[in-house]
Amino acid sequence: MDYLEKITAFRKLLHANPEASEKEVVTRKLIKEFLEENTQNLEIVDKGRWLYGFHNEGADETYLFRADFDAILSEDGQCYHGCGHDGHTAILAGLAIKLDKEKLGRNIVYLFQHAEENAAGAIECTEIFKEKKIDYAFALHGHVGMPLGTAGIHEEVVCCASEGMLIHLKGIQSHASTPEKGINPAYLMAELALFLRPLCDFDGFVPMTWQGENYNNMIMATIVYQRLGELAFGVSPSTADMGLTLRAYNEKEMTLLQEKVENFIKEGAEKQGLEFSFTYLDIFPETRNNRDLVGRVKALWEKENLPFIEKHYPHRGSEDFGHLAKYVPSCYFELGLGIDSPPLHNVGFEFKDEVIADGLAFFEVIARKGV
Repeated sequence: MDYLEKITAFRKLLHANPEASEKEVVTRKLIKEFLEENTQNLEIVDKGRWLYGFHNEGADETYLFRADFDAILSEDGQCYHGCGHDGHTAILAGLAIKLDKEKLGRNIVYLFQHAEENAAGAIECTEIFKEKKIDYAFALHGHVGMPLGTAGIHEEVVCCASEGMLIHLKGIQSHASTPEKGINPAYLMAELALFLRPLCDFDGFVPMTWQGENYNNMIMATIVYQRLGELAFGVSPSTADMGLTLRAYNEKEMTLLQEKVENFIKEGAEKQGLEFSFTYLDIFPETRNNRDLVGRVKALWEKENLPFIEKHYPHRGSEDFGHLAKYVPSCYFELGLGIDSPPLHNVGFEFKDEVIADGLAFFEVIARKGV
């Protein structure tokens, strides 16, 4: 079995053993075993929920390359690799193997990260910056809608900030025949849905005004969950839960949006006599590339005749690599998976093995040549 066949087989092994965020026990074991079996000089550090390999040359400069390895749930609750993290991990493991015996003139950290999908992983992995003096960080993500094996790169913000907001409302239960004797949270839920309705439309990455507040760029709100009372026709309910995904170009705009939504709920609840509480989950910062570093990466790829395109807008979706990018100059780019393939998170999606070599090439030239 040659080198690429080995990496491809490893990707398929990961694909056959998907695990959801913060449950990646077998996956981490498979990564560790694969690195142990196929490297001689790599220092492998198991951190319990994540791990990294350290290519140590005692050099003054250290680069970090990161891959995520969690999976997602399908419509029927089955776990599967619908975001391509099996491919990301295979590429990074392949890089570690290929460079194991090489003299690069720099140290390399190969960071294998858990729990990207719920934003719990990268922030935990920032511990690496206490253990190693890292100069630059790099990551890739497979992307449908781009030519196979082509990189897509963008300066500044590459992925938007987002957070899950869980709203709990509590009123007073009454008989359905006498709703006036209770306080039903249904009406505040309905008012909130209409209040947020304009924010489910996307008009591009442009300044916008909403409810008298000016925003420098896109904001969005998506209602993802609602629960009111029970299926009991004799009861006017007292409890309700509503889940929102709030999204903004950056964290500063996110703070303004969050405050606006909170204030609407507070004012409505006080008028109607409702108790309320907020819980925030899956908190993603924006992922921001370093402009100068991106420029050097593009120059390097151009010199090495590697195909890439410049993206002129960020993704609305979020990526927790943004937590790592807060520590050092970073470069996050996309790897094309084809124009007409099933999109990410679709039940028909699977990472394309034919781009593994391309992903390796984009990473490898950075590791070898330096930026």
